[in-house]
Amino acid sequence: MIDLNSEFDVNETGALFINSSHGIGPEFSQVGANGPGVFPIPALGGRLALRHGQAELKLGVFEGTPGDSARPRRTVLKLERGEGSLTVVEATARTDDGLRLGAGWWRHGGSPREGLRAAHGAYAIAEKRLLGGKRGSLSAFVRTGMARGRTYQVASYQGLGLALQAPLLTGAEEQLGLAVASVRNSRSFRRAQSAAGSSSDARETALEMTYRTRLTPWLALQPDLQYILNPGTDPSRRNAVAVGLRVELGWTWSR
Repeated sequence: MIDLNSEFDVNETGALFINSSHGIGPEFSQVGANGPGVFPIPALGGRLALRHGQAELKLGVFEGTPGDSARPRRTVLKLERGEGSLTVVEATARTDDGLRLGAGWWRHGGSPREGLRAAHGAYAIAEKRLLGGKRGSLSAFVRTGMARGRTYQVASYQGLGLALQAPLLTGAEEQLGLAVASVRNSRSFRRAQSAAGSSSDARETALEMTYRTRLTPWLALQPDLQYILNPGTDPSRRNAVAVGLRVELGWTWSR
C-alpha cells in the first residue's frame, strides 16, 4: 500500500503551503473514480527505481480506483474488475548548487464500470534554493502539468512559489511563503457546462500567503490567507477570500 505522492510529483518547497495544488497537481489528482492513491487513502501498487549519482528514474503501477468509490473516505483493499490501472514514469535529477528538476508522465487505463475513459498527462517541476546561510534560506519552485481525457475537468495547471525560512518575528523556527496556483478546464468540460447553461471558461487562480512559527518544541502555528479569482472557474462568481489556521502538535516518547 503506497502513497503515490510520497514517491511521484513531490514538491518539497511546496510542502509549506496549505492549498493542496502545491502538493500533487490538480490535473493529476483528478484521475480515476476516487483519485490516485494519496494520503489518507493509499493504493495497492509497486514501484521500481533506478539511481545513478543524483539522478533517478522511477516506474510505478497502481490500482486504478483506490479504496471504495462509493465511500471515498474509507481505506480498504478492494480490487474489482473494470477499475483500471494507473501507470507513472518519472525522472528527477539534482545538482550540487541546490537545483532539483523532475518530469513525469502518467496514464490511467480508464474505469469502464465507473464510466471513465482512458486518460494521460504529464508534469514538470523545478525547485531551487536561491539563498542560504546561517541565518536562513530562500527557496523557489515552478510546476506545470497537463491532462488529456474527455471525462476529466482540469486540462492544465501552473503553479509557482517562494518559501523563506529565517528568524522573522519570534526569533524561532519560522517560515514565510507566497504562492500562486492556476487551473484551466478542458474543452469537453467547458462544452458540457455551456450546454447546461453555465460558464466555466475562466481560469481559477489562488494566491496564497502563509506564515509558520514554532512556539514551543511541541507546538507550531500556521495562519494562512488565500485570495481566489474566479472560484470554480466561473467568471460570474465573486472572488473569494479563505482564511485558515493550521495547528501542529508533536511529541516524542522514549523509555
